[in-house]
Amino acid sequence: MSFEEDDGQSGYVSELLEGGYLEGAEIGAAKAFLAGGDLSPPQQYVFDSFVLRKHEPGACKRCRNGIDWPEKYESKHNGGFCGYCANVIHKADRDD
Repeated sequence: MSFEEDDGQSGYVSELLEGGYLEGAEIGAAKAFLAGGDLSPPQQYVFDSFVLRKHEPGACKRCRNGIDWPEKYESKHNGGFCGYCANVIHKADRDD
């Protein structure tokens, strides 16, 4: 899967890498994924377990819906909200 073909997963992995969230084998697995090559079984395990699952923000804390790949990195920084709910909360805070 190339960066242009996926649903935002590559962007999220790239942001985790650039943001300094990954370490050790996680960095190698993330770079291999972003390069578009096939991951070896150990790399795939590290990628699935320690890149994706470890950094999964979970469901939105307001609406409980899943958070799309393009919004996951921001969700890690806004308290765990999807883009829509983060905007609603931000707007409500401005109106107070």
